[in-house]
Amino acid sequence: MTGGISTDGITSAWLSICKEWKKNGTDNIEMDFLGITENSSESALTKIDQLGFKIIPVNQRIKNPYKYIKELTNILSKGKYNAIHINGSSAFMTLELIAARICGIPARITHSHNTSCSRVTIHKILTPFFKYLNTSRLACSYDAGRWLYGKQDFMVFHNGISLDKFCYDTKTRNRIRSRFGFLDNEIIIGHVGKFNYQKNHEYLIEVFENVLNFNNKARLCLFGDGENFDNIRNLVSKKGIANHVHFMGCVDNIHEYLQAMDGMILPSRFEGLPNVMIEWQAAGLPSLVSDKITKESAPNDFIHFMSLDTKPYDWAKKFIEIIEEYGNRKTQSYDAIYNLVQNNFEISHQAKELIQLYNRLCT
Repeated sequence: MTGGISTDGITSAWLSICKEWKKNGTDNIEMDFLGITENSSESALTKIDQLGFKIIPVNQRIKNPYKYIKELTNILSKGKYNAIHINGSSAFMTLELIAARICGIPARITHSHNTSCSRVTIHKILTPFFKYLNTSRLACSYDAGRWLYGKQDFMVFHNGISLDKFCYDTKTRNRIRSRFGFLDNEIIIGHVGKFNYQKNHEYLIEVFENVLNFNNKARLCLFGDGENFDNIRNLVSKKGIANHVHFMGCVDNIHEYLQAMDGMILPSRFEGLPNVMIEWQAAGLPSLVSDKITKESAPNDFIHFMSLDTKPYDWAKKFIEIIEEYGNRKTQSYDAIYNLVQNNFEISHQAKELIQLYNRLCT
């Protein structure tokens, strides 16, 4: 987990896999996790530990790559692993591949989770070594695979979730809205994601500010944490809309909170295949998202794509239209779950495929 075992979508996907693994998994494969200390959260580490998986701490890879490779080599050699499965978004995963190659690990799986990265120059320099050292290639979407592997073959392995858990429920909706004092005539807009450059919260706030011009009873709920949290809170205060914006933090029961929402907005600058998009569809939530997000993530027609080159006013206008024209939420949720199952977004299917892959590579 090159980004650490954190509160991001990659960790969320792996937590779902771990739960399914323990429920219907295999006894002949043992899986451990490497947790990069500086980037990991205690709550996420605890969840994986409680499921019975071993977590091995390792120091930051970026500050001292040489020291990191040396430490990782020591860990891998002691563990005598048959395979290493590296989750990341760039050729910087070459560091883990070098350590695995030194230790003689035959199966070196890389897993692309994005369509861009923050260190493009280093990515380009390392790409030839990366392509030479990996032996199996996975990607959360076709676009994420093309970004990282180019013309090399790869297998698309969608981020899966337990879909039924997110199915729309009126009682849960009423309970959550009542707890926060949300009125029936208020539009509650949601966003789930880390407060970072990728998620583009600044643009989201601009869009919401325009939404208030169309409907001054709208509210925005922001779920997550991250390095830009304070900056966004200050921006909201500066714009004078703090009474309409709720900072919800990280929650363990996001499936319940989604029932209380009326629509979602995701203006990301880049994405692989965001887990949240699958969750929102299963909950029957109409959404307006950036066209930088792969169409693979939306087999349902109530997800609408829009360019970030478009003005925030136009995003707001489109969002209000989507909400006003939306059909029966419960029906949309049931139909969406069916479509998501057909497109292999159910976690039980993904866990089964992963175990089959490991069995093929480790025997």
